[in-house]
Amino acid sequence: RMFASKGMLRADDDFFSPGAVGLPGSEAEEAVFGAPAPAEITLRAALDTTTPDFYDSLDNMSSGVNQTYKGHVGGRPAIFKPVMTEEYELDEFGGPLRDKIVPGAGPERERAAYLMARELDQAGVPVPTPAVVVRRDLEGEPFYGETTSVQTYVPNTYEIGQSKDYIEQVLEQDQIDDAALFDAVIGNLDRHGGNALLDQDGGLHLIDHGLAFPYENTDLGFGNNIFQGIATDQRGGAVRLNGTQVEALEKIAVR
Repeated sequence: RMFASKGMLRADDDFFSPGAVGLPGSEAEEAVFGAPAPAEITLRAALDTTTPDFYDSLDNMSSGVNQTYKGHVGGRPAIFKPVMTEEYELDEFGGPLRDKIVPGAGPERERAAYLMARELDQAGVPVPTPAVVVRRDLEGEPFYGETTSVQTYVPNTYEIGQSKDYIEQVLEQDQIDDAALFDAVIGNLDRHGGNALLDQDGGLHLIDHGLAFPYENTDLGFGNNIFQGIATDQRGGAVRLNGTQVEALEKIAVR
């Protein structure tokens, strides 16, 4: 609810519908969350120098419910998720893919999740997520001038997968706990093993937050959260926050 309390979002049925959120990266956002991080500044500058052949170099690397493209801007790889390609409403059986998720605001969700990760990191709980900016000035296919999230690309990584034993082997307990806390705070309904990446140094990178921030609390999809399950198993069915995590949440609540 942090974003609602700051006036960034409306906590009603239009919680994340188009128009309910001001363009992320605006002066109003910076007044609340502070100046953009260096990675954001670099990403924005690269986008401002995009050349016409940029659209011809896009690589569709989709494997989920919306289209994801990899491209190069300013010589740097980046990930693009156009709102035009969202398909959140129905699953293969005609039911809701995720409960309480309104289609049409995936880019804003990606941005909001990044901002929350940045807040937690500044408060002492490291939650590594790629920097995200939102643009509405990409005119060619598949963007058509609609809202698009643009993220820094994390190279040399691989998916962590679904194996609890493997995750506990390659990650420290603090990494698992911090990821579980982050997903609980943003209401992430899609933290499967493909949305968490490991780098060659054992670093964890959390990606794909287009199915976070439901407009009401819900269990649909949350039970599949790989980190939540491990964290609760370690603590008898409940996530128990350590002192650093409690202090971080208190700092965010005060702000």
